[in-house]
Amino acid sequence: MLSLNKPFYTALLVEFTAFLIIRRFIQYKLIQEKQKATLKSSPLDKALVIMNSIALFGGTLVYLAKPHWLSWATWPLPTWARWGGVALGGLGIAGFLWVHWALGKNWSAWLEIKANQNLVTTGPYQKIRHPMYTTIFLIYFGWALLTANWFLALTWIGPFALLTATRVKQEETMMLETFGETYSSYMQKTTRFLPKLNFIKTEQKKSGP
Repeated sequence: MLSLNKPFYTALLVEFTAFLIIRRFIQYKLIQEKQKATLKSSPLDKALVIMNSIALFGGTLVYLAKPHWLSWATWPLPTWARWGGVALGGLGIAGFLWVHWALGKNWSAWLEIKANQNLVTTGPYQKIRHPMYTTIFLIYFGWALLTANWFLALTWIGPFALLTATRVKQEETMMLETFGETYSSYMQKTTRFLPKLNFIKTEQKKSGP
């Protein structure tokens, strides 16, 4: 059983490390920038952010340090599904890097407006307004599959779903207050989490005169 789980254990270790490196690098760059910001996060939002950090680090580190402690919550998933989770996690990490690259100094863990805040509408923001949430959900779903552990799935996805549900509307209101009509127009052209699927409709040509 240990040998069967080893490649998935390694995959989680690699992807989690990549996640941390990306986030810590961005945080380091922001510290160097030292921008003034107006905090908009409510006490509830702050509590949910902290809860998500605890869930992410707590669940992941317990699994990486003592995976047998969580064996009671194992799912009977087929190997192909777990490899699919590895692929989803890797795709999510790539998207996570892309989103951070697009945001640059505009990113913040909190709801806040910085002194030199820019409205980013390029890259992953060209079609959707909240690609950060999309990529993190993708990562967590991938990790839930590759670990084949329903307790970890709930630990990662549950708190983050709650944070997303309570934060997105606040975030959009904050952006409307800051960028006004520019953001309102941007909202009309985009969706929140997934790009629109444009189905090509084939028109029937009329025959005859």
